[in-house]
Amino acid sequence: MHGLMMGLPEERLKAFSEKEKLPIQILIELKKGNQIYRWPAYEKAFGYITISKIRSAEGVSKYITKYITKDLNETRIDLNDHLYYCSHGLQRAKKLYQGPLTKEIEEDYSNEYVKIKTVRTLEEALTYFTDAEESVKLTVRAPQ
Repeated sequence: MHGLMMGLPEERLKAFSEKEKLPIQILIELKKGNQIYRWPAYEKAFGYITISKIRSAEGVSKYITKYITKDLNETRIDLNDHLYYCSHGLQRAKKLYQGPLTKEIEEDYSNEYVKIKTVRTLEEALTYFTDAEESVKLTVRAPQ
């Protein structure tokens, strides 16, 4: 599995050394001057991992795009199909209301890739699609 992470404090990582007995690929990277790290807390919970800093934004973008494209080509994904899997036994989402937004959503968090808004109740969610009076009527009729 490959992934990208941001914000992991370097003090939580342990740098590999050429003096250690290591897989050949890690030794090759170290000899090239590329530092490779372990993440002990992750290893304790999930197993072996290696981490390195991104050396080329363009290179990593091409690498990730290659795998995404490869995975999409090997799966059957139609329009509106889900791109995620859900564990057995979990409740599935139910559509309670569909319509245009009637007020601006003030997100709880956003960056250049994502905007997140957490709503705690159905009533709160409906206020973004309807006026307050209609929201109460829809909430009363919504399935529980």
